[in-house]
Amino acid sequence: MCGIPQQKITKDIDINKIKRLCECESIRWTEHALQRLIKRNIRQEDVKYSLQNGDVIEQYLDDYPYPSCLILGILHNNTPLHVVCGIGNDELWIITTYYPNTMKWKEDFKTRIAGRKNSDMFTKQIFSWEI
Repeated sequence: MCGIPQQKITKDIDINKIKRLCECESIRWTEHALQRLIKRNIRQEDVKYSLQNGDVIEQYLDDYPYPSCLILGILHNNTPLHVVCGIGNDELWIITTYYPNTMKWKEDFKTRIAGRKNSDMFTKQIFSWEI
């Protein structure tokens, strides 16, 4: 699909596979993600740009139905953007996206401030992914 070579299953999420799926437009947007884009005034183009140019900063390998990760991208105007996405059935699933809050993230926007992790609760609430 989309000329993406099959890889052996690894524990880490491959940012290059995310980029290839994004390039091929093999993207599925969850209902939750689409609602958050509107609510937070984030453009799909900005999400795609972040995926193409960002870095995986956290991985949630036990998420259901597919492993997922948090990507930090820096937009053209120097604004940081977080994108939570996963890969399943050779598709990139966009789960949610947001501008990181400086109350929860250090200045690098890659490091959580101690005691501010809520990803376990977050992923359990949204990971039906509307499959």
